[in-house]
Amino acid sequence: MGVSIYSDRKDYEGGGGSTKLFPNDTWLPPSGVQAGSVFNGAGDLTTPGWPSSMEGCERFSEDEVIRAGDIPLIPSLPISGADGEEILRWIGGVVAEDEWQGDEDAPVYRIGPGPGVAELSYKAKQVISTIQNVIGIIEGTEEPDRFVILGKHQDAWTFGAVDPNSGTAALLEVNPFHSLYFY
Repeated sequence: MGVSIYSDRKDYEGGGGSTKLFPNDTWLPPSGVQAGSVFNGAGDLTTPGWPSSMEGCERFSEDEVIRAGDIPLIPSLPISGADGEEILRWIGGVVAEDEWQGDEDAPVYRIGPGPGVAELSYKAKQVISTIQNVIGIIEGTEEPDRFVILGKHQDAWTFGAVDPNSGTAALLEVNPFHSLYFY
C-alpha cells in the first residue's frame, strides 16, 4: 500500500481548458511535480517543541516518532500530473463521485483496485539524517543584545527560480548581508 500525490489540472492549472502552461505562462506543466506531502508535523519530529541544533540533545527514538502519528506509515511520493493520469488509467473499480473527478480532459477517477505488486515497487527507506543551515551573525553596535532574524529558502518549489526571490530581495536590501549572503 502507498500513496502518490499529484496536482490535477483542475486544481493547479487555474481550471484547465485554455490555460497556458510553463514556459508560456506560470502554470505547472504536466511533467512538473508540486512539492506536496503527507507530513503532518513541523520541524524535527525527534525534538518536538525544542531545538535540535546541539549535538547530543535529547531526542525521541524512531519508535516514539512513529507512535506520535505525525509521519505516514506507508510510502508516499509526489509525482507529476502526467504520471498521476497514467496511474489513473490502470485503476479499475467503481467510478468516484463527481466532486472527486479531475479536469474534463483527465482520465476517469475510480476507487480501486489498482495495479498489483508486480507492476509497482518501492525501494526507498526512511532515514533520520542531519541537515545543514547557513547562519550569519552581525552584532549590532547600538543594541547588541537584540536580534533581527532574516531568512529564505534556497530551493524553488512552484514557479521555478522565481519562487524564493522575495526572501532573496529582502536579504539583499540589508546592506551588511551583501558580504555575508551565501549562494
